[in-house]
Amino acid sequence: MNRSNGGPVLVRGLDAMAVTFIAAHSLHVRPLVVPRGLEVEIRNETPDVRASVIVDGHALEELNRGETVVVRIGDRPALLATLPETTFFSRYRETFVS
Repeated sequence: MNRSNGGPVLVRGLDAMAVTFIAAHSLHVRPLVVPRGLEVEIRNETPDVRASVIVDGHALEELNRGETVVVRIGDRPALLATLPETTFFSRYRETFVS
């Protein structure tokens, strides 16, 4: 989940990844939820400006115009955090509804 960037909330156990654009300069750019098995190719088409590839908050690479990066779900799953005293949906309700 990337709340600060308007990213989607992914339910625990969903075998998918979220692709979210940082500082998108258009209202037409929306986050993507991509299932396992699909690859997303991202190409920098901006003249004279490098595009940063950031994964989980870490800058990995910069793309020049015409360069691409392909992203997909990796082979090893990772569970980053759990809150045993609450369920996913009760926590969601506390965060977004109340």
